[in-house]
Amino acid sequence: MNKKLLTVVIALIVLFAGATAFLLLTGDKEPDTQGTETEGETYTLFDIPSASLKEVEVNAADFNIKAVNTGDSEWTIDGENAEEISPQKAFGLAGTVSNLMSQNKYEKPDDLSAYGLDNPSITVTLRLKDGTENKLYIGDLSAALGEYFAMKDGDDAVYTVYKHKVDAMLEPVSYYKEFDRLTLNADDIMGVRIKRGTDSINIRIRDDIDEFTPVVWEMTEPYESSANDDYIDGEILDPISGLEFTSPIENADGGFTDNSPEVTLTVLTHDEESGELNGGSYTETFTVGKAEGDNTYVKYGGKVFLVPTENVAFANDSAFNIVSKLQLMENIANIKSVTVEYGGAGHKIEVSRDSNNKYSFKTDGKDADTEKSQTIYESLISLSADSAYTGGDLGETALKITYEGADGNDSTVIEVKRVGDINCAIVKNGKTDFMIRYAKIQGFTEEFDEYLRGFTEE
Repeated sequence: MNKKLLTVVIALIVLFAGATAFLLLTGDKEPDTQGTETEGETYTLFDIPSASLKEVEVNAADFNIKAVNTGDSEWTIDGENAEEISPQKAFGLAGTVSNLMSQNKYEKPDDLSAYGLDNPSITVTLRLKDGTENKLYIGDLSAALGEYFAMKDGDDAVYTVYKHKVDAMLEPVSYYKEFDRLTLNADDIMGVRIKRGTDSINIRIRDDIDEFTPVVWEMTEPYESSANDDYIDGEILDPISGLEFTSPIENADGGFTDNSPEVTLTVLTHDEESGELNGGSYTETFTVGKAEGDNTYVKYGGKVFLVPTENVAFANDSAFNIVSKLQLMENIANIKSVTVEYGGAGHKIEVSRDSNNKYSFKTDGKDADTEKSQTIYESLISLSADSAYTGGDLGETALKITYEGADGNDSTVIEVKRVGDINCAIVKNGKTDFMIRYAKIQGFTEEFDEYLRGFTEE
């Protein structure tokens, strides 16, 4: 190596050494951890069953929070209204501390100040139901490891704790108050009641559902009628299951009055261990206020929230939109005959079903084509109401349907009476709730005439 090149190499070595010394003297110092770590080993700081915990308290400068076990695995934050606190989040604080592991351990360090543990910035206290206490002291954040140094009371070793664990311990009270206070599965909702002033809409799952039941929801108020399953699924249950009451709106007016819709849900309960339905139920109630843009104020649990209007729009809808429009519908499995009367004549269709659930028909005492008979029955029960009946004199009967019940089922008599030139009223077992256009009745009777002309088998 020539003398000039040797001089350059020596200069570079000196420069590197000087830079390294400068960084060591002026940069953030990390503790000397040589020989204190075991590769691949983990260390248990705490492994305490949550059921044995009474409370977990975190203290720092100008910060104190205490999670308290109120029994039955329910947790809250001390000094706060339990209804405003997420029990899951409060339990989360306890779980974060009671099961704590470390990837690094420094045996009996001489200088705790190098770890910020001569005067710890955070003290965590775990109090057990048997009266014992465990303490954890948290010091500085290691810039190199991205973890906090920590010590257990009674243990002279220093450990490290993940930063996100410490961050979770220092969440403010507001964090525990922001949660989804209403979590519902649409399949568990068995009843919905909407009260608006003195008016009520009440719908529920039918008790007599079997494989042949065409409609599973029924309305008991303001009409006693089958409900509209598709509307209930798409416009009520799905929106309700998407509701999130997360952050209360402080000092919100919300536009609530005595006539604001109050929604009460009947919800089935599940066994905590198996997750299976256990035969119980409970109710949830919320009140719908005024809309503001695309959102609407809702009051729940004494707090006011803003939710998307589409999630609660059904509360202001009419009962007629919720009820089934198919007011002439009767389950064919529950009848043994249907008599159709119009134009001064009547015709009886008898229905039989064998052990394989195969149907056969007789019309006016004669064997009838099965496919055509099923089609005309479907046309009859598909006649849909157009509006609620609000009054008006009932005129002549345009169509009368008598369903004769089978196997102990009640019979149903429906008369469709003229109301003016355009509409008819549907009188079901003597009660008038709905209207249907006369043109629909005319269309059906023409179709039935065609059925009568060719129903018998050759």
